[in-house]
Amino acid sequence: MGRLRSSIFAALVLLSLAPPAARAEEPSPAAPAAQTAQAAPAAGVSIVDAWLDQAALRWRKHEELLARGDREGAMAAADEAAVFLRDEGIGRCPPLADAALAEARRASDPKAAIEAAVLARRFDPENGAASWLEARSRWRAGEGIGASLAPAVRAVGIRLTSFWNLLSMVVGGGGILILSLFAAFSAGAAAIFFAHAGRVAHEIEERLPLGWHAAWRRSVGWAIVLAPAAIQWLGAFALVAWAVVIVPAATRAERRLIAFFLLIAALVPPATGALWALGRAPGDPASRAAIEAAQRTARPGLEADLAALVAAQPREPLWRLMQARFVAARAPEEGMSALREAMVTAPTEPRLRVAMGNVFFRSGKRETAAVWYRQALDLDPKNVVAFFNLSRARAAELELKDSEDALAQARAASADELRRVERETPPEGVADPLVDPREAARRLAANEAIPAAKRALSPANPVTFAAVGALLAVLLLGLRGGVVSAQTCVHCGRAFCLRCAADERGAEACTPCQQLFTRREGLSPQARQQQARLVDRHIKRLAIGRIVVQAVWPGVALIHEGRIGIGLFEAWLWALCVAGALLPARLGPLDPAAPLWKPGLLFLVFGALLWILFQTPRWRPTAAGGRGGR
Repeated sequence: MGRLRSSIFAALVLLSLAPPAARAEEPSPAAPAAQTAQAAPAAGVSIVDAWLDQAALRWRKHEELLARGDREGAMAAADEAAVFLRDEGIGRCPPLADAALAEARRASDPKAAIEAAVLARRFDPENGAASWLEARSRWRAGEGIGASLAPAVRAVGIRLTSFWNLLSMVVGGGGILILSLFAAFSAGAAAIFFAHAGRVAHEIEERLPLGWHAAWRRSVGWAIVLAPAAIQWLGAFALVAWAVVIVPAATRAERRLIAFFLLIAALVPPATGALWALGRAPGDPASRAAIEAAQRTARPGLEADLAALVAAQPREPLWRLMQARFVAARAPEEGMSALREAMVTAPTEPRLRVAMGNVFFRSGKRETAAVWYRQALDLDPKNVVAFFNLSRARAAELELKDSEDALAQARAASADELRRVERETPPEGVADPLVDPREAARRLAANEAIPAAKRALSPANPVTFAAVGALLAVLLLGLRGGVVSAQTCVHCGRAFCLRCAADERGAEACTPCQQLFTRREGLSPQARQQQARLVDRHIKRLAIGRIVVQAVWPGVALIHEGRIGIGLFEAWLWALCVAGALLPARLGPLDPAAPLWKPGLLFLVFGALLWILFQTPRWRPTAAGGRGGR
């Protein structure tokens, strides 16, 4: 060991005696301090933008060599850009990934497309489109399904598990689900209204003074039934009023549908408000900056967005921890100041002390850095990053025994984590403390999204109050059972009751239709012909109407017919498919480089198959006036 130390010391002495020009020509690519000095921008310039500029220079070299036909040199230049990003601790570089993806799409040779797609995935592992294009290119190159399946599965996994894509799908899917349920129940309530409006109008007509003209009584009855149309400008209030008006004439199954409709109407305002509050995060640059910084992303404007988040939530130490990495690379003193402020609010957070040690290490103060790493280990005795950085700090001071001991303790704490840190850290450099994107997401949710969602869930909304009041009215009316004695003739569709005809209670046909179909006396030949025309016109109108409604909105005609359960199920599935097809952006990824397919395409295909199924005899209305129809 003593001989090894003497050899290292002699090498260092010879290096210190080398002329400055010689050392300037061959900088050590592994030295983090030298890298920071090379990448450090002028005062006031974002360090992230400086890193992107240097990566872009290497990528331009790749493009120039590729244009000259030197593919081997071009790939070496691209590899140099990837190594530079790794050495600077950058895990994702979307600008370079987009450039490599564009190159892959332009390539006519499948093998060249595969190389460019692999490069794009190397620059940004979260880019699902790169893996998808790699799978397609391998298939075009004839490599078989085995070689194409792995990148395809990886692409779908990224599409479904990427944080922003997942959040977008959850929020957008929740909104589409609420919209489809409300639309389906609204359509069901409308179908029930059209089925029973004549009965309610007739019941009102029969309760008016008999001295009034029949036309006036009929007009007043329909005017009362259609009165909610006068407040249509109030939106949901008109639907709520109509639901209450029609309840006395509805059957038990129909009342349940109306009750569920009013319940959904009461829940829609707070539920959509909560979803809107959760969906604000993807559109907020500061919130996106928190997740991207945790993923070690380099994009233009990231440092400014992160600074805005720190200003908005100054007592959150996690944001200062991520910001300190960028600030310290540009101005170490400012980075130290930010970390000290964070330690005041979170004195037991070991990662803050690891970050402080990194600032000192990269400034050349390795002994001081080791002190901060030991403080982090006092707070977290199994912190692999602190052990690893302590090992590097002691090795830099030629304390090789201490370095080996620290590395052994890191391996004992977590061998897998140590291998990851060694793989992502440049030689003789130190690792930045890891911030899990899920942790950043939880902090964002706890600080912003959840409080906003709780405020939005407040029932203090006029529509909610009106729907709850209407729901109570429906429940009270339902206790009385059927309160409308008027019936609708199954043959001619006219409303009738015991007060206007001597029919038995529960009869399905009015007196003229009974006399028409039983051939009893009471109708003259002319009246019989007129009644037959009324019946034929009603059946024809009802049949055509149900066919058209079933074609436009499957299920609504079944509700009108009286088949509530299956009709509501059809109406909801159709509303879900239409909402998903018309609002594809609600279910699409927020990253424009990540989509693998058009989000609305699946809804279009599924909706077309459902529409064909719902036009078959089992799933469509029966013949008008037939069994099961009104």
